Amino acid sequence: MCELIRELSPKTKIILGGHGTSIVGLKDMIEHDYISKGEGVSWFRQLFGEDVNQPVLQPAMLSTTQRRIMGIPLPNTAAVLIPGLGCVNACSFCATSHHFKKEYFGYMNTGKEVMKELEFIEQETGSNEFFVMDENFLKQRIRAQELLKEMEAKNKYFSLGVFSSAETIESVGVEFMAKLGIDFVWLGVESKRSVFTKTKGVDLAAMVSKLRDYGIQVLASAILFLEHHDKETMQEDIDFVLELNSDFVQFMNLGPLPGTALYEEYDKAGRLRHDIPLEEWHGQDKIWFEHPNFKIDVTGEYLKDAFIQDYERQGPSLLRLAETSLRGYRNVRNHSDERIRNLTGRLKERCLTFRQVFSAARKFAQNQKTIEMLDNLEKEYLIEFGKPSMVNFVTSNIVKVLSGIEIWRIKTGRSMTQPPFRYKQYRLSPSENINFNLAHSLDQKASKV
Repeated sequence: MCELIRELSPKTKIILGGHGTSIVGLKDMIEHDYISKGEGVSWFRQLFGEDVNQPVLQPAMLSTTQRRIMGIPLPNTAAVLIPGLGCVNACSFCATSHHFKKEYFGYMNTGKEVMKELEFIEQETGSNEFFVMDENFLKQRIRAQELLKEMEAKNKYFSLGVFSSAETIESVGVEFMAKLGIDFVWLGVESKRSVFTKTKGVDLAAMVSKLRDYGIQVLASAILFLEHHDKETMQEDIDFVLELNSDFVQFMNLGPLPGTALYEEYDKAGRLRHDIPLEEWHGQDKIWFEHPNFKIDVTGEYLKDAFIQDYERQGPSLLRLAETSLRGYRNVRNHSDERIRNLTGRLKERCLTFRQVFSAARKFAQNQKTIEMLDNLEKEYLIEFGKPSMVNFVTSNIVKVLSGIEIWRIKTGRSMTQPPFRYKQYRLSPSENINFNLAHSLDQKASKV
């Protein structure tokens, strides 16, 4: 890309930013004029001679595109909110924490500011569902408490997905999260051994169970190929994570990324494999460092097997979500707190939506665990909601057709769907026509691939 820019518009300034700026020797790898490290808004304002202390106005933008489940196209209704950057927990492997020098940079530092931004984005996009791109949103506890007061004063409800650490959830409490409108949390459980401060002394199984009891969907994230792992201890960690019974599980290989303390440690010890291309340093295949108990070539298969175990032992995440919604519905409908009780309608609607996939899930079930889950869910849904309606019958059959088409797409290698091209111009002069030339050149190169 930078080579093309230099070719088509030599006067255009090239600025490199993001986590990749921590790569050793980057300045000699890619054509550029500037490198922006750390928090970028202030950096750009300094470059352009602007006031670095003026408020940050976040653009209203959706966080999803072409959402599909079992071949069912879903509306792109979720927006993104970025209230701040960085994390002070400073886990040794965390590229984000180290990129921002183990500090937190708040773009919205009060609950009132967050509320104002939520309402603005809702007005612009029509969405009241948000993914909050903040490494540990609830860690700024006062801000979160102020936000809840703002919501309560206006009797306003949003659906929020967040990242959080276990010690933060334990600090604020699950009921507080429910009142705030949080219905999804990405939780780093990492390992059975409390090798990270954020999980020490926390009963993670009880925490995950309580979150699901309030209808909050949980993604439990774990790390493979930690220092203490051999075949036995790594399986123990896999078992530990699966026994938490979360809605989703992410297994990620330990990744010593440039800029982190882990990278420095492994580099000094001569354990990094610099012969492995940087584009393969992503944590979802083979590791790129020497491990005392595993050969690099087999690590990708261990990772794949962990995901297979999750599917075989816990069944599809879609059905786990249906269970979480039902658990939340049953728990909140008679809750003593009015704000939590008012979540009943949202959770009931979610339950009835999930019910529409049961028939297709049974028809295309891949394992016995799926059948067992459906037997239980159908029985419990019948108790709560009665027999499926005619509308449910019709939509269930449509889902079966769409699911069949999706299976055909996958089997014939047509499963990849490309997102639409979007272009927006910011402060650019049309005089040089670089955008047309660049697009044309890219099209020509793509046609030759």
